[in-house]
Amino acid sequence: MSAASRLVACWLDSNIGVTGAYPELKQQFSGVSERIEKWHYFDSGDKFIQFIDENPNITLVTIMSGHLAKTVVTAVSDRTSLHSVYIFCGNTAKYRSLLLNEHKVKGVFNSEDDLYRQMYSDLHQEFP
Repeated sequence: MSAASRLVACWLDSNIGVTGAYPELKQQFSGVSERIEKWHYFDSGDKFIQFIDENPNITLVTIMSGHLAKTVVTAVSDRTSLHSVYIFCGNTAKYRSLLLNEHKVKGVFNSEDDLYRQMYSDLHQEFP
């Protein structure tokens, strides 16, 4: 992360991305790293892609639902601002193949606690 680059997080999910939805979960993840300046929530891939295109000078950490990650990850994996993707879904086996093809995908999780622990570990190691 360069000195000019800000660490930002996005959550892309058709349910969690809705304004006002899942406030406890959003509050929990807001504490995953004090280096994250802001969290953004999106309920569609188009809005998320537009955000990335309009913010090339950030370092972006994302959580995506498996369904949206299946189409969005390949569309944005070449963006230099995209640092990492964590997939949060009910069926990990269905989306685990994304790990094989996309080096920015850090894991596929069906437990919010496991996802939080992995993100916490990764972010504290990479952005101390």
